[in-house]
Amino acid sequence: SIAPSFAGVFKLEDPGQMITALKKLGFHHIEETARGAELISQKYEEVISTGLNDNIITSCCPSSNYLIEHYYKNSVQSVIPVVSPMLAHGYDIKKRFGQNTYVVFIGPCLAKKAEAVEILGSIDAVITFNELSNWLKEEKIDLASLVPSVFETPVTKRGRAYPLGGSLWQ
Repeated sequence: SIAPSFAGVFKLEDPGQMITALKKLGFHHIEETARGAELISQKYEEVISTGLNDNIITSCCPSSNYLIEHYYKNSVQSVIPVVSPMLAHGYDIKKRFGQNTYVVFIGPCLAKKAEAVEILGSIDAVITFNELSNWLKEEKIDLASLVPSVFETPVTKRGRAYPLGGSLWQ
């Protein structure tokens, strides 16, 4: 499960070059976390449509969630009780491929490591983009020289745009 923001972080002529690189590193089935983003967007819409809360805070970012839990306890009730796209995608992968499937999330945020340890049953390991970059260098994999591959599972435009502001409601 790779965060869709990878395309803006790594120097790629085609996003499919990252898929090829990940396969060279030994990953078997590669999907964008955008699939999880679409799943949680649908859940958000369900919760918001009830109109039960005047104030809402999305729950996608573990850093924000930890900040609220530790320093703004009065705001905890405003956090929508929906897991992050990373966790939703991990659960989705395990549902489709079996609970014994080893799921690795690759993304920009170090806090995702804590989230994966804290909430079990979804993500088995987390690799940051920085760690991935170092690993690619160690293995001498040159992204620019790779022939692009395609993701095994298509995602929605809304899910892929999730890292961009306002995409939750589009």
